[in-house]
Amino acid sequence: MPGKQEENADHGTLSERLNHYRLEAQQIVAAGAEHPRWELTRQASLNKNQIEERADFVKLVQGIANAHLREERVLVIGADQENRVFQAVTNTTEFDPARVSDVLERYLSPKPALEVFNSLQTDEGIPFVLLVFAPQQPRPVVGSSGIQDGKGNNLFRKGEIWVKEGTGLRIAAPEDISAMVEERIQRCRAAINNHFWSQEPGRRPSLWAGRRFSALRRRSSGER
Repeated sequence: MPGKQEENADHGTLSERLNHYRLEAQQIVAAGAEHPRWELTRQASLNKNQIEERADFVKLVQGIANAHLREERVLVIGADQENRVFQAVTNTTEFDPARVSDVLERYLSPKPALEVFNSLQTDEGIPFVLLVFAPQQPRPVVGSSGIQDGKGNNLFRKGEIWVKEGTGLRIAAPEDISAMVEERIQRCRAAINNHFWSQEPGRRPSLWAGRRFSALRRRSSGER
């Protein structure tokens, strides 16, 4: 977890953000309601000896990152939605931010943009874990390595793209992937354009010359 009190446009310093997430998580769980920005699960594990839970965690993180929702999203580990209570997470050390990052980097590419907070407690002192997903994700997030159980059964396949939609996970359809790729292209174009215009005019001659040449070529060919 980051140690500095970083500024955030929505919730202020890091400590203020954490308190905001902690309070909102308790409200969401107490209501027992489904929320598009909040995903609740009772437990999760990164342990290699619990390979099915590890695969489920990777798949869920991938699905949330690939969701068609341009807002911050939050995964709460330790929330029993059905009974509207928190269930103490006894393996919070497994969700050390560095370890979570290593596991996701092993199985997903690009790695989702998220923050991990593994030392939170409810007002009653029940420990739980939060994963906060940035609004802008490097979609499509693709499976870069597969996961198999001890019998050779595929739990998560290389090349798979899961998407979180509503309360369920599903394999991405062609139109999902097209939308994700188009979004990435638009972001790249915007970044290039912003970089170009941030340069001093004298440092843009080649681009200006290229545009000028293209315009002259269109005129000579009768194009407009």
